[in-house]
Amino acid sequence: MGDLEAMRRKDPEYLRSLLWTRINQQKMLNNTLCEMMTRNSNKKSVDMIKQELNEIMEEISKINYDIAKIGKKDEEVTYSFYDNVEKNTCLDAMAEKACEEDKKSKGFYDSIVKQNKAVQFKEVGGIKNGEVPTKYSYENGLAEEIVEDLRNTADSRLQANSFLVDLKKPLSIPEIMVKSIAFDPNENRVSVCIYDFVTDFNGQKYPILQVLKYAPNSFNFTVKHLEADGKVVYTERYSRCHLMEIYRDPIDYASGDFSKIQLFISYQNVEYETSK
Repeated sequence: MGDLEAMRRKDPEYLRSLLWTRINQQKMLNNTLCEMMTRNSNKKSVDMIKQELNEIMEEISKINYDIAKIGKKDEEVTYSFYDNVEKNTCLDAMAEKACEEDKKSKGFYDSIVKQNKAVQFKEVGGIKNGEVPTKYSYENGLAEEIVEDLRNTADSRLQANSFLVDLKKPLSIPEIMVKSIAFDPNENRVSVCIYDFVTDFNGQKYPILQVLKYAPNSFNFTVKHLEADGKVVYTERYSRCHLMEIYRDPIDYASGDFSKIQLFISYQNVEYETSK
């Protein structure tokens, strides 16, 4: 690292800009890697992308470390990315809190913004003793219909963190060891992120990576979507699946996160079933 680069590494704005650039590069490389595996690209090309990904992620960790070091020396003040205007973080926090309280005081319906035409609500009944007014007049007659639709459909929405991925039987992965799952229905594939762990296999303990080496060529698994009380709303059933690729996230002394593994799985068919 040259003297100029060393000096720039002490500039928090330069580091944040560099971090943003590297994160975008990492996202693009991830997309490239997924496309290459889908197209069954040659192993040498795939390995080159993986190596580049590892290097980018290592640099991201170093940049975060440098930013953290500078932050300890300058905790009271932050600088605007665009205009280098010095701001007091305490005042910013107070302003944001005041803004949020102001939004809450105006009520839910006053915060609705319509993009296609100007919409105005007129409150018919005031708020008394903490009660939320239930009637609003709307100049072109659409507001009450929209609000009613919101009331009727709100309870049917599913939360993104209420799900179970069942890979226990085919891959010896308990539901609790699945962190997330991403879907690519256009390519008939999913990406399952799991924690690195030791599992029971035929009565003995093995690292999950060792077990995955013997994954069946074809298997089925399910994704269950849950209500707040844990009841299953509907189930996705994936059939004739194949474990295409295994990719390990880097491990880092500077990180306090759990070690993770990415599983890229293709499938022939998926069915969606509501609970009876």
